[in-house]
This record gives sequence, C-alpha cells and structure tokens, in this order.
Amino acid sequence: MTDKNPYQTSDANLAEARKSSDVELAITGIKSLPAMAGLEWIKDAFNLFKMNPLIWIVIVALWFVLNVVAQFVPIIGGLAMALLYAVFVAGFLLGCAALERGESLEIGHLFAGFKSNTGSLIGLGACYLAAIILWAIIVGVLVFSGAGGLEIFTDPESINPTAIFSSGALVGVLISLLLIIPIMMMFWFAPALISLGGVPLIESLKMSFSGCLKNILPMFIFGLIMSVLAVLASLPFFLGWLVLMPIGMAAFYTAYRSIYTD
Repeated sequence: MTDKNPYQTSDANLAEARKSSDVELAITGIKSLPAMAGLEWIKDAFNLFKMNPLIWIVIVALWFVLNVVAQFVPIIGGLAMALLYAVFVAGFLLGCAALERGESLEIGHLFAGFKSNTGSLIGLGACYLAAIILWAIIVGVLVFSGAGGLEIFTDPESINPTAIFSSGALVGVLISLLLIIPIMMMFWFAPALISLGGVPLIESLKMSFSGCLKNILPMFIFGLIMSVLAVLASLPFFLGWLVLMPIGMAAFYTAYRSIYTD
C-alpha cells in the first residue's frame, strides 16, 4: 500500500506482491489519497479474501455466532461484546497482516487480539460504548424536545402524533446524524492503529480522526460502494454477506496500510 503508484494495474494483487517479504506495519505518517483510493481499498480487501475464502467465512460466521450467543446473557453478554469489539476487530486485522506476509489465515486469528495490546483495545471498546451512550442521550433530548418534550410521557393524550414529525424533531434527527460522523471518524482506524501500529489509546483516536479527515473523498467513495454492495449482498437471502463481511473487515486493514504506512 504505497502512495507512489496506487493504480499500477487494474488487477493489482497487493497480497500476492507482498508474499515472502517483510510487511512494514509501522506508521510513517498520515497520507491524503485521491478519491478513488476508496475503491482500491475494496479491491485489495477482496484480494485478501480470495487467498482463503473458506476460512474467512468460517471466522466471520463464528464471530456472528458469538455475538448472538452473548445476547442470551442479559446485559452482561451485550456489554462484554461491546467492550471486546476492538479486540475481535484486531484479530481480523492481524489475520490480514499474516496473509500479506504469505502466511496462512487461521481460525485462531479471530482471538489474536487477546495476545497483545488487549488492555488498550478493551479500553477502546469502553470509550466507544461511552460515546454511543452519550450520543443516544443527546439524540433523545433533541428529538423529544422538538416533538414536545416530556409531555410525550406525562400527558401522551394531549400530544398530536404529527408533532413527532415536526420541524423541531426533524432538526434534532439531522443534528444527531451529524454528531455520529465525528464519532465514527475517531474510532474507524483506532483498532488498527493500536493493534498494528502500537499507538496508545488516546493518540489512536486523534490519528483515526485525522486520517479520516484527510481522506474524506476516499471514505465517501468507499462508503458509497460498500452501500451498493450491501444492497446486492442482501438480495440472495443475505448470502452475499458471507463474502461482503470479510471484505469489509479486510478493508479496515487495506485502508490503514494505504493511509498510515509505506
């Protein structure tokens, strides 16, 4: 993932090119890339997926099952998975790094995040959970204030149902959507920065935000293409997600490599 010639060939396989060579994951800076780099992240992620699609699907399916099973443990299960989300994401990222080095992707990579920087990764999960809770509270205050405030609860019969769709409530929804963007920017690359780059927790949030800010256009293109692929993946009984989810996970890695490393 270099910025020297990111579009060398239309079918360039980064993973193959890196086989049997050292993969330098150390952070060398924060590059600003052209808009279509977002497409290249997806292409490179697909190339990583093609190297071992069966194991990719098994790992993603196992992760999905873990999340479902955790929901059967009231409160604690969901809380635990929220705190550990960055640990599991780190496992996917470390698996991508192994593939790029020419090694095998293994089911054990799903739990590789528990071997190093675990404290920082769990701390990241806690920060993300706290940010989402705070965001949800702000959303609730804005929306309910615009829709009539506490009268919705104290005297629901006096509230006109159309108040929920009033201009004030809609403005609250719009503001809440705008607030979620910087939150996502802070946490987007943080798991990769911690697990691959060895960056401290707070610094990872700053660097993630900066990386997203410098690459707004590539991030937009990436999000647009992934949204289209998500619709297509949902058509055949959601079976396409067995491919799209691994690609989405690998894209965290390919984007990190192109923005932060040489």
